[in-house]
Amino acid sequence: MSLLVTGGVHLAIPQPTRGTGLLERILAQIRAARANKLIPQHHRAGRILDIGCGSYPYFLSHTSFAEKFAIEQQKFASGGSGIELQILNLNEEPLLPFPEQFFSVVTLLAVMEHLDPDNVVLLFTEIHRVLSPEGVVIITTPASWSDSILKTLAQLH
Repeated sequence: MSLLVTGGVHLAIPQPTRGTGLLERILAQIRAARANKLIPQHHRAGRILDIGCGSYPYFLSHTSFAEKFAIEQQKFASGGSGIELQILNLNEEPLLPFPEQFFSVVTLLAVMEHLDPDNVVLLFTEIHRVLSPEGVVIITTPASWSDSILKTLAQLH
């Protein structure tokens, strides 16, 4: 287990959310904090869907919602109770198994760069379908300037 200290706040993050990179724990915390700040308080009484939550659902484990749902390609490590997992490969079939207007928030945190560009339009059509009329979609992607840094770090494992 890793202990991360940021601004006097101690967070224990048991494992990376994706991959095995040294920075993944820190990046997961930053993504979660930024996403949480963007969610209106009244939406938290509804349902959230985190698409591509990774091998550990850090964000969902650190946010408050009446109901939490996750989509990932494989079963993840337990991140706490109350997270309903759907195992799907959205690159093969970008259809969401939920009724219309089911979610108040949908997040895709560091996921866009892993999606098949040919299926993104259909996936966003599906997100629009399952999102409530006043719902919020939150997307994070790597900054373009970080590409060379990320490639170098990947080569170093």
